[in-house]
Amino acid sequence: MTVLLVEDHPGLAKISCDLLRDFFGHQVEHVATGAAAFATAMRSLPDLILLDLNLPDMHGYRLAEKLRAQRCLDRTIIVALTGHGITGNPQLSRAAGIDAHYRKPMDFGELVRIRRQRSQPETSEPSERLAGNKARRVKPGTGSALPFVSIPGVCGQSGNPG
Repeated sequence: MTVLLVEDHPGLAKISCDLLRDFFGHQVEHVATGAAAFATAMRSLPDLILLDLNLPDMHGYRLAEKLRAQRCLDRTIIVALTGHGITGNPQLSRAAGIDAHYRKPMDFGELVRIRRQRSQPETSEPSERLAGNKARRVKPGTGSALPFVSIPGVCGQSGNPG
C-alpha cells in the first residue's frame, strides 16, 4: 500500500514512517505541510493519506477538501489524525471528505484491515471500502473516540503533537 504521511511533528513522523515501512511493509512518503502534501498526492496518487489536521500552512480540513476535489484521488482513503485527546469536529471531517478519524498516535494495526479492503473489488466510495472496520466516515454527533496506541516518548511531551 502506498501511504502519504502528512505530519509536521518530526519525532512522530519518524516513528510513524519507520513503523509503516519496516513493520507493515508500506511504501511511505512524508511531508510536513499542506502545500507539499497536495503536490505529493497529485504526483504519487497514494492509496492512503494519513493527515495531521493541525498543519503549519493550512488546516487539514481545507487540505482534505482540496484533495477530494481532484478526480484522480477519488479512490484515495483519507484518515485524519488529531492530537492526543482531541476529537476534532465530526461534521467538518465528513464535509471535508475524511474517511476516518483517529487520535494520535494511530493504531497502525488498522492499516492491515485497510489493506485487506484494498484487495477486495473497488467500490465508488472510499468509506465503502472501509465497511466493517473501526475506521469509517465520521457521522455527525457520534464523536470519534476510536482506539489508539501510545508510543512512549512521543505524546505527553511538551507541546502539542498536532
